[in-house]
Amino acid sequence: MSRTSSSQAATTRQPSRQRSAIRSLLFALVGALLFGGAQAQNELNVVLTRGSLATQPLIVGGGFRPLSLVNQNNETTNFTVYRLNNDASLANFVAAKEASGAAAIEDMATTATALSGVSVSKHSSKTMMVDLERGTYVIAATPKSGGAVAYSTFEVIGGGETAAAPQVPNEVSLTDLAFKFPTEVDAGANLWKVSNTGTQPQVVDFYRLLPGRSVDDLIAYLGGNGARAPYDETANIAMVAAGETVYVPVSLKAGDWVALSSAPDMNSLGPTHVMEGMASEFRVY
Repeated sequence: MSRTSSSQAATTRQPSRQRSAIRSLLFALVGALLFGGAQAQNELNVVLTRGSLATQPLIVGGGFRPLSLVNQNNETTNFTVYRLNNDASLANFVAAKEASGAAAIEDMATTATALSGVSVSKHSSKTMMVDLERGTYVIAATPKSGGAVAYSTFEVIGGGETAAAPQVPNEVSLTDLAFKFPTEVDAGANLWKVSNTGTQPQVVDFYRLLPGRSVDDLIAYLGGNGARAPYDETANIAMVAAGETVYVPVSLKAGDWVALSSAPDMNSLGPTHVMEGMASEFRVY
């Protein structure tokens, strides 16, 4: 073969090799993107910006999954996670949540289950863990000032691994009118396991008592008696539905604390659980 023929053959082979290399690179990039997307779907990022709530629409696999709650608004906001029941839609949920009266409470219980939630300060974030199963979920972001509530939904489908529960130092068990609570807790931010083994939803509020003040002083003050608050620090765990377990971040300073439930008694729609004796004292070191 002449040099000219050899040169032409080499020139012909060169574009073919380039096309093959480009195809291989494209396949590798697509594979990386798909793998990265599948990984990202195992965790949920919830971002509140200017009153608008954004989440990714799909989670692959159930079990305990972290929910990163990011509040970019200019005020403290409560984030609450709900699981929709009976094929309810977001419109059904919003209508039930905004209604009032005893019938509305029953309608809300039929429409959705409030798993739990946390309060997130302005321009900050918290991560909680929720036991997710197949279904549709709603996240509601409610400003502390009582402004307009932002909503977003996501879907949990099968196919991934079922994530195991984390190991944590603090565990709380809630029944209808009692706590099973640790007597000593480490100061600082910690992830808490909170299980509601009763038949009613519960809300846990924490108060750090001032020196010389007691749990009786606190209950009396919350009931409208007493001019000066007997506490100087607070924290809370938003509603935990009956039969649910959640993992939520709680940050407490050293001191003598009281945990109480401010949820109303659903059987009578009367006094809150704390007024019926649901309170527990503990020390933070």
